[in-house]
Amino acid sequence: MKGPDMLTALPSVLYRFREKPIAVSGDIAEMFLRIQMNEDDQQCQRILWCNQDGTVGDYVVTVMTFGAKCSPSCAQFVVNENAAKFKSDFPEAVEVIEKGHYVDDMLASVDTEADAVKLAQDIRHIHHEGGFIMRNWKSNSACVLQALGEVGPTDKNLDMDKESVLEKVLGMWWDTKTDTFQYRICTDRNQQLLSAQKHPTKRDVLRVLMSVYDPLGLLAHYMISLKLLFQEIWREGTAWDDQIGEKQFEKWKHWLNLLPEAEAVRIPRCYNISPSLGIERTVELHTFVDASELGYAAVCYFRFVEGDQISCSLVASKSRVAPIKFVSIPRLELQAAVIGCRLAASVAQGHTINIHRRYFWTDARDVMCWIKSDHRKYSQFVAFRVGEILEMSEVSEWQWLRGKLNVADEGTKWDDQPSFNTSCRWFTGPSFLWRARSEWPVESIDEGAKEGTTEELRPRLLHHYAPENENILEAKDYSKWTRLQRISALVLRFVANLKRKIKGASLLKGPLTSEELREAEIYLFKRTQQQCYAEEFEILSGKDRSTDKPILPKSSSLYKLGPNMDKSGLMRIHSRIDLCSFSVGNEHFPIVLPRRHALTKLVLQDLHEKYHHLCNETFVNEARRKFYIPKIRVECNRIRRECQHCKNRLAKPCPPIMADLPKERLAAYIRPFSYSGVDYFGPYQVNVRRRPEKRWGVLVTCLTTRAIHIEIAHSLSTDSCIMALQNCFGRRGTPIQIISDRGTNFVGASKELKEALAQIDSHKLAAEFTTSSTSWKFNPPASPHMGGAWERMIQTIKKVLSEINPRHTPTDEMLRNLMIKIENIVNSRPLTHVPIDDESSPALTPNHFLVGSSNGSKPLVPYHDCSMVTRQSWKTSDVLANYFWRRWVNEYTPEIARRTKWFSPSKPIAVGDVVIIVDPTFPRNCWPKGKILEVKTSKDGQVRSAKVQTTSGIYDRPAVKLAVLDIGANSSTSNQGPSTGGDCCESPSSVSTPFINRAGVV
Repeated sequence: MKGPDMLTALPSVLYRFREKPIAVSGDIAEMFLRIQMNEDDQQCQRILWCNQDGTVGDYVVTVMTFGAKCSPSCAQFVVNENAAKFKSDFPEAVEVIEKGHYVDDMLASVDTEADAVKLAQDIRHIHHEGGFIMRNWKSNSACVLQALGEVGPTDKNLDMDKESVLEKVLGMWWDTKTDTFQYRICTDRNQQLLSAQKHPTKRDVLRVLMSVYDPLGLLAHYMISLKLLFQEIWREGTAWDDQIGEKQFEKWKHWLNLLPEAEAVRIPRCYNISPSLGIERTVELHTFVDASELGYAAVCYFRFVEGDQISCSLVASKSRVAPIKFVSIPRLELQAAVIGCRLAASVAQGHTINIHRRYFWTDARDVMCWIKSDHRKYSQFVAFRVGEILEMSEVSEWQWLRGKLNVADEGTKWDDQPSFNTSCRWFTGPSFLWRARSEWPVESIDEGAKEGTTEELRPRLLHHYAPENENILEAKDYSKWTRLQRISALVLRFVANLKRKIKGASLLKGPLTSEELREAEIYLFKRTQQQCYAEEFEILSGKDRSTDKPILPKSSSLYKLGPNMDKSGLMRIHSRIDLCSFSVGNEHFPIVLPRRHALTKLVLQDLHEKYHHLCNETFVNEARRKFYIPKIRVECNRIRRECQHCKNRLAKPCPPIMADLPKERLAAYIRPFSYSGVDYFGPYQVNVRRRPEKRWGVLVTCLTTRAIHIEIAHSLSTDSCIMALQNCFGRRGTPIQIISDRGTNFVGASKELKEALAQIDSHKLAAEFTTSSTSWKFNPPASPHMGGAWERMIQTIKKVLSEINPRHTPTDEMLRNLMIKIENIVNSRPLTHVPIDDESSPALTPNHFLVGSSNGSKPLVPYHDCSMVTRQSWKTSDVLANYFWRRWVNEYTPEIARRTKWFSPSKPIAVGDVVIIVDPTFPRNCWPKGKILEVKTSKDGQVRSAKVQTTSGIYDRPAVKLAVLDIGANSSTSNQGPSTGGDCCESPSSVSTPFINRAGVV
């Protein structure tokens, strides 16, 4: 049995369990644990086990485990596979195993005790051959139990002198002595709640509702009232742990008062005794359906006819509460008919009893009329459900009866107290089923109700009357002028075809012609003029004309323009060039259109797009030539400002105010290269044994003193990067912090650094490379301006190398010597201006912090405090260092204090903004568009970078590379929320702010 079939198999197992007089059940002991798993699958059940002594063990469960979702279906498959081997020897037992098992429980019913014993023994044998053990045999026959040798805990089954012997089969209570089903709702846990001593909450009501296990719906006429009570509590908006209202509490107590009667119900397990020998038995399935304004229900009965003997048994029922939203009674009756058909199909499929005839009973005339008529002419709600009914039943199987005779009313009309007597009609069926068919109350439907309710008829033709001056097509509902024009032309063609059909002429077909499009354009312009210039249009059209020349009142906005009506009925501006030879009537005069109208906006947008969003003066001139629009230039400019394409084309990043200098740039009185920036430049070609190879320069910049150090790297690998940094820091000292871009070699070196810190005790090389205080900081991707401190130095080095321009390819030794010389030259550059008041005092250079002077050739004698140096020469180095640092603070820091650009703050980027990533490396018209997922702010509150979601992935980009798109319809580009940006260090003067100036951004 497959997994999805197990939910539908439960009622089927119970159906077969009720068919015959002798019932027997059992279960497989430890079913899951008796199935061995494949060795490959056992690794999915590995367990980490902690013993009591503290030791930890690693175990693998080699058998199927309880709790896994696949265990029931897989175990059932194994049981069925084992049973299939014995199909030829024990066909009846194999069929019970395949169709009478629900996981490890087995239920079956047979005609005689001997058949029950043989069937149980065969099933036990088949399971034993597969390694399964059947136990806990239960039966309504003591002889069967004695033959099966049931002993031990199940000895109570042998004591048939007890008043009742309750056994639990598939969740239902079975009294094996009386062979009846019972219900047990009161438990110790719910005793206080079910005795009305406790005011229930919404959660308590639902707990009690779900605790009543009734898979066949034998008590549906009683449980439906509790379902309605819970729906009423839900409508009141009661919280889960709040007590229900007093009105609901009274209904709750009324339901509890009937609880003892419900628990006293005894429903026979077996439908009917086995057929008598030589007498043919006819089995009929009767399904009753009914609905009310609060719910609907369906109930099925078996009717057995053996000669003159007739008996009926309740099979199953379904009940549903009506939806919270109001649904009409006829529709609910139709819903009841649908679930009745589904229930009847489930009953017929789940039984082995041969059903000779089926009957469906309803007291709804509308449902009968819908079923017997063409359902395609009704609404979709009715048509679909009637179609499903006709797929599962025949029209001849449906019968109408009066509401008082409909037993399904017990499950919908619960105003009266439900009856729990086993002889009541809910458990035995209506009284007329116990009589001959000739005595059934079969009545015909009135002739006037053949069509059912007319409210569900599908409309055949929707006719809408519109006044002459009303616009059927509103321009505000469209975004394109061509679309509005073509739809209007199709509507006009439809009207014309209706007129042609009446006259018997041929209909217009095929693509729209230019003449039809022209008529649609005239129609739209005319309706707009009638709507906005109603008085002027009426006067000029001649309806209120008292003289030959209609004159507009002076209060009209068109008075000074002298408009005329052309032959098409459009108002046009009067001109003084009517006698011109090229004038054909007045078709070339501009058409009057109102300002700030939806149709005017569509027309101007179409002209704007026709000239590719450019040529603004041409666009204004063409609009003025064809139309008269008050303040037409203002309207054209408004169209350009609201054009989304133009907004995208003119969008550009708007960086925030330049960030404050970070602490790395202002770390005075600290060793040089404590805060370092690292970057690569090159490559450069060298000769190694007459073979050309590439070398890269590794620039390490002190962010505080602006001194540089250059190393040579033989490749771009992580190993080469680490060795170059080791060489630098071995001479310059280990830094506190390293800052770089996100190059793969830098990222790899950072990972190696973290691993070295984690294993510093075991890796001496890592301990020599760095200390535990060193950290590595990365700038956002594609943000070279944040590394301006070293980017500017790389530009200087490249400029020096371009000036040198050696004729021959250097060797490794020559290149290294050249880089050292360049390093000394760059470190000799002045950081400040030459002092004017003291000509003997040189400008401050990075070499002053490294070697004590600008080039290392001058004596290490300070310009002040010479006496201190003479008296205490051991303080010479400290005095020199402090002297240079005081000059650095007094002279250099004022030079870097001012901002060189990005002077004013701007609106920061926000989460959800639509942006374009400005990337000069992309081809034209291919800058990606995305949405902001996350922003990163600096200490001053400005957004410096953000994460952008694009169609190709998530990118981390600086704010100066993000242009915010103004996607609003009523705002201009001047008011767009600009992007924000910033930098970590100094921005190089050669890096300019990029901006978007491209058409058709993707």
